[in-house]
Amino acid sequence: MSSTACNAPRVVVISADQTETFVKSNQVLHVPTDGVFMPMAKYQRYRKAVADRIEELSK
Repeated sequence: MSSTACNAPRVVVISADQTETFVKSNQVLHVPTDGVFMPMAKYQRYRKAVADRIEELSK
């Protein structure tokens, strides 16, 4: 039994102008600047943490 179909992480790239580019595994991405690239799950955790902090500060 193999479970390789779901093991490939999805990556999201946020460019300097804050647009999101979703990259499939093994897809080549050429970017004009240096950046930080992270798997989708980690990106979602960061996004939630930022949203929670913004909500906390706006109270």
